Amino acid sequence: MQTTLRCVPLLVLVFATTVHAGALYPVCGDVNSSGDITTSDALVVLKTAVGQPSTLVCGNFSVIATNGNTTEFPAGNTGAPDYLLGSALNIPVASSVIHLGVIGKSAGAQVQLALYTDVGNQPGTLVVSTAAHTLTPGVNELPVQTTAVPAGQYWIMGVYDAGWSIGFDLGTLSAVVRYRTHTFGTLLPNEFGDNQTYTGQRFNYYVKVAQ
Repeated sequence: MQTTLRCVPLLVLVFATTVHAGALYPVCGDVNSSGDITTSDALVVLKTAVGQPSTLVCGNFSVIATNGNTTEFPAGNTGAPDYLLGSALNIPVASSVIHLGVIGKSAGAQVQLALYTDVGNQPGTLVVSTAAHTLTPGVNELPVQTTAVPAGQYWIMGVYDAGWSIGFDLGTLSAVVRYRTHTFGTLLPNEFGDNQTYTGQRFNYYVKVAQ
């Protein structure tokens, strides 16, 4: 009975650590970029609680935010492969990009997402990109190498290997879309270069950042 009673505070300790993972104060453990505490993190906490040697890495946990069109649009478009196409979004404060996101309406096509700087209201230099991913209906959040960016306007672009459909909206006539040809699976252009444009569509593209 005494052993059981002594275990209760340890369970409470792990639970409390998990609950507070998103707060703005130091968290100890190997916390991943999504803000979740993994099994290994819990083991470190337990080892420390019972006096076993362990190494804790402590730091200020970041707020996770999203920028872009994260609310799913009811309609889905029909798009052709081998076009690098997308629109602008704003990152309001200096942040670290950790995922690029797209909300799919159909499954099967391979997609690669990329974030570009803005130069004169056009996509400029490649900031970061994802690996190829099989699009699925609903939220697709693709990890990228954590990349610090200043506040400002950026362009999020996608290229597909086959016909594709993602959430899109026709209700904003001033919305600008820019695109260029690009063969899926080849190296993304470091400079976006010459492109074409049309207006009136918004896509379910967004970035997830740590601030």
